[in-house]
Amino acid sequence: MVDLTQLRRMPTPNVLTAVNTFNKSLVVTAKLQETIQNQLNAKAAMIGDRYAASVSAKGLDRAKWARTEDSVRSAVDKIDYALQALTDIANTLPQMKYVVQKAEADSAEKPENVAAYAQTLQSYIRSMDVSITSARGRTPLLDSQSGGLIYRTGITEGEQIEYGRDLSARFSLEKGNIRWEANRTSNSLIEYQDGKETKNSGTLTGGVRLDAINPDGTVDFTIGASTAVPQTMTGFTVKRSGLDVADSWFYEDLATEDGRARALKDIETARGTIVAQKTRIESMKITAEFYAQRAKAAIASIDADNIKTAEAQAAEIEKLKSEESLKAQVLLRSVMQSEQLSQTYASVLKIRDNPLLLKKKIRNAKIFDTILKVSV
Repeated sequence: MVDLTQLRRMPTPNVLTAVNTFNKSLVVTAKLQETIQNQLNAKAAMIGDRYAASVSAKGLDRAKWARTEDSVRSAVDKIDYALQALTDIANTLPQMKYVVQKAEADSAEKPENVAAYAQTLQSYIRSMDVSITSARGRTPLLDSQSGGLIYRTGITEGEQIEYGRDLSARFSLEKGNIRWEANRTSNSLIEYQDGKETKNSGTLTGGVRLDAINPDGTVDFTIGASTAVPQTMTGFTVKRSGLDVADSWFYEDLATEDGRARALKDIETARGTIVAQKTRIESMKITAEFYAQRAKAAIASIDADNIKTAEAQAAEIEKLKSEESLKAQVLLRSVMQSEQLSQTYASVLKIRDNPLLLKKKIRNAKIFDTILKVSV
């Protein structure tokens, strides 16, 4: 028979002890879950940092390629402006030729029409200048003084330089310190002395007359031939640049066969110049477009690599989650089993602390005591 007095003296746990043990298990479970999640976050961050370093390095190259592409695209635009101006001039030259041919055809039977043809020719010459001048503000390829067209070719310091050429039909006559220069905007032939403009001038249509082309190539001409005070200039040297086209007065306003022949010759020379310059600038465009396509391809390649990197990062993190989830399940299962054991002990302790059950005979007190000790 069990000595109840001795049994009550034993330092045994009660029901509250078991419940506290169970509550502590819940806290441990929550802490364990938090720890597992923090470890997962830390490992995922390390993976992210590793991939981010790769993406960052590629990002620097991408930015450089993007600047290169912008530079080249801007150059292509400037090349296109130049080509458009040359195309406009190329389309004008056949019309100029037609006007000269019409003057030739009408010179015998309708000579009164020749003056109108001369004015039309002058308007075409002016339109060529306008095409060049307008485009020059948007492209350096039609100006030999601009320093040329410069653009990036890659992510290093490499640059492509394309030089321009002044294709304005510049025309002047010089002798000593005196220069007469055509200003087609004001439709005037203006005198300069020592580089300074004077008030002396003549209109390009009807105000200047060619008197002679001398054997040495110099020319004689008259300003204001139809006025009361005409001015005759002799022995002036012709200076041209750009398109080799003069003004209609230099072609004797298409009134003579020699004048018309000179006009046709100069128009043909200008056509050859335009063809050559278009070919040169089209070659520039081919080169620039090559660099533009290369930059675009490099950017696309980097973007594709970044997508692959992002996919690889996502796959690695997903694998990490799967592995850590399995580990967490094992640990949490162990904790749950411990909780279940605690609940079993709690049930035993409920029997032990029940006075009614204690009044009954318990044959194996040693086994019971052993269970209590294990529970503790």
